Amino acid sequence: EYNLGIEYCGLYWHSEVAGKDNTYHLMKRTLAAAKGIHLITLFEDEWINNSDIVKSRITNHIGTTDDKVYARKCLIEEIDSSTANKFLNDNHIQGSGRSNVRYGLFHDGELLSVMTFSKSNISRKVDKWEINRLCSKLNTAVIGGASKLFKHFVTNIDPIEIISYADKRWSNDDAFYDKLGFIKQKDTPPSYWYITANDLTRYHRFGLRKTKEDNQNITEWENRQLQGWNRIWDCGNLKYIWKKGQ
Repeated sequence: EYNLGIEYCGLYWHSEVAGKDNTYHLMKRTLAAAKGIHLITLFEDEWINNSDIVKSRITNHIGTTDDKVYARKCLIEEIDSSTANKFLNDNHIQGSGRSNVRYGLFHDGELLSVMTFSKSNISRKVDKWEINRLCSKLNTAVIGGASKLFKHFVTNIDPIEIISYADKRWSNDDAFYDKLGFIKQKDTPPSYWYITANDLTRYHRFGLRKTKEDNQNITEWENRQLQGWNRIWDCGNLKYIWKKGQ
């Protein structure tokens, strides 16, 4: 009915040690898209640790969210990091993240949606930014919320360039970014997290990069395998870019 597929991926059974290489999940997404199906690749830890967020995101995607509020009825306020982080940890699948500017949409005094921005990792210049997080309260659709928050940021900060990444395990629609004035720049290749047995946590690869303490004659991956690590691959990201005056 919704042309939507959801694959629940056990961390071990969808890992590299179990035979699922860097092309596996992206290949399934590509095959589903060729049939007109949006495939969500859901990792085990996301469901076990954040099932309420997962269910809210899926119902929002298919348009069956019961609680709908129009952004024009909401007020924008700049919020502090502790307020933003608590809201994101409660409502965003990735939790909180680094940010320099944070805006919230309030309706009758209640915080319903948050968008955060950070100075770009590529350039620390103030005029180049990245959308770091965006989400609404669980089981709530704020219609027009993203546009209102984004326009407020552009008006107040006057950035030259803004980038944003969409996780291809979840996203396959350019329409959202089109509405904000972004242009798709590229597809980034699949990336990976490290995992260990009986631990429902994915560890970011940056924290396990090869160091001088490792055996320099073998790769990072070979070193980590000797230390008991496994890894799981995603589908990559879609990178979008907004430029002033484009």
